[in-house]
Amino acid sequence: MANPHPTPAPIPHGSYEPRRDPHSLTSNPDPSKNSSSGVDYEPHPSSSVKISPEHEKIVKAITNLYSGSASEEDMQVYAAESVYDDPWSFCDTRYKIAGQWYGIPKLMASSKTLATEVVSDKPSEIIFKLQQEYTPRVLHFSKPVNSLITLTLDKEGKVKYHKDQWNEKDYSHEGLGKVMKTLNGDHLTKITRPPGDLHTLRPPNEITSLPPAVPSKMQILVIGSMNTDLVTRTSRIPQAGETLTSQSFETGYGGKGANQAVACARLSRHRDAKKPTNIEVKMVGAVGDDNYGHEIIKSLTKDGINCSGVQLAKELNTGTAVIIVEEKTGENRILLSPGANHSLRPRFWGQEEYPEFLKVDVLVLQLEIPQETVKSIVANTSAQVVFNPAPAPDVPLRLEDYTHIEHLIINETETSMISGFPIDFINHEELLPTVAALLHEKGQIWNIVITRGSKGVFYSTVGKQRYDGNERFHGSVKAEEVNVVDTTAAGDTFVGAYAVEVANSVGGKFDLREAVVRANKAAAKTVERKGAQSAIPWLDEMPWS
Repeated sequence: MANPHPTPAPIPHGSYEPRRDPHSLTSNPDPSKNSSSGVDYEPHPSSSVKISPEHEKIVKAITNLYSGSASEEDMQVYAAESVYDDPWSFCDTRYKIAGQWYGIPKLMASSKTLATEVVSDKPSEIIFKLQQEYTPRVLHFSKPVNSLITLTLDKEGKVKYHKDQWNEKDYSHEGLGKVMKTLNGDHLTKITRPPGDLHTLRPPNEITSLPPAVPSKMQILVIGSMNTDLVTRTSRIPQAGETLTSQSFETGYGGKGANQAVACARLSRHRDAKKPTNIEVKMVGAVGDDNYGHEIIKSLTKDGINCSGVQLAKELNTGTAVIIVEEKTGENRILLSPGANHSLRPRFWGQEEYPEFLKVDVLVLQLEIPQETVKSIVANTSAQVVFNPAPAPDVPLRLEDYTHIEHLIINETETSMISGFPIDFINHEELLPTVAALLHEKGQIWNIVITRGSKGVFYSTVGKQRYDGNERFHGSVKAEEVNVVDTTAAGDTFVGAYAVEVANSVGGKFDLREAVVRANKAAAKTVERKGAQSAIPWLDEMPWS
């Protein structure tokens, strides 16, 4: 199966065009017009050099793109294999570059060109200054930004290298700078969805400006474990060698994958199913060809989940979880026997066997199936990935091996095991931005969410706040005040609710804090009830329904 987004080979240092000397191009004879470093990035239209009509069309198309009015026709000024290089992005195809321009209307309430000045015009190169006024959607104030733009042209007059030096920002291609460039360059197209035709060259008379087709329903695919839960409730956890009489025993359905699928399904629709939903939930996993396995499939189907991707393992038992719940605290202890769940191996992930695997918007993964399988799936999907690496693996998990994850959801124990920081360090909320910064860099991950039980939830994303020379935005949400009965499915409910928010934002703006708030409220509703899947709420039980 061809990789939908193969990891690009590292670009040798010499392949980057050198940073232009802005002094020779922009220094103003009037020292008061220059910055403290002696550079004048502000365009002065009256000083603009004369430019050829062909190059004038290129500059016009580029300024259209900066102004948020991206069209396929404007994008044709780039060669199919072209590079866009700025302090935050490095794109090596026209399609990836389009991801940047199609993102402007999603991030900005407005973006308009205030002035341009061409400072150099050669047959194979155009250099001009540009002043844009941006008004972010969330901040509601306008800010002018000055850029020094260099366009290198190929023999056909197409832009093959677009370097944007704005406000004298640093051009690091290593460290956190590399993280930002990789995220924006390789992943932004999943959110902005530029026209797929930009992958190839087409004659001008075939160019259209139609937006990409939007499916009638967003699709969430959950790949993971499916178990039978054997639940014993007791007044306290027995000591070694001690026998206690339990308060109750019951059999239910669980498994982190199945639980998260149920949470996705229920939190995207009303219980009575009279109101239509815009989300379809699919489940891929394995159960034994036994009574437990057949009953699990029947239960998931009843919740509206498409189980056509669930396979019956003829010679294996259905996975089983033995759960002990302490009645006084609601805390649980779980002993897991994976059974058929561990039959999911990389060889199963071919396009012919699971065609829906390559056609979803959001992919949800955990670690109750083999870690090698999860790595293979992540490397071969173009969907947004929500990864919940739980339970914490015996074999150390290297985020460097999971390079296409947009959303990472972990608890404090998992955070400690993945980051290497001791749990005592992670218990201090003021130190979590440091932990998150490391995880952002190690895994090139957009959004990180750390669930902290009664201490609430910490979240971090690439954006907004300064951190070690890069922009970061982080915050926390307090835990809901509830009467805790059973915490078994709390984490899975959180992940499912979060995935629904991601799916609802496809093609639009994703509000990380709002997603965390809603997931937190859904998980709080779950812990007030007994059971795993039986405790997961429906959308009409939530305040935002």
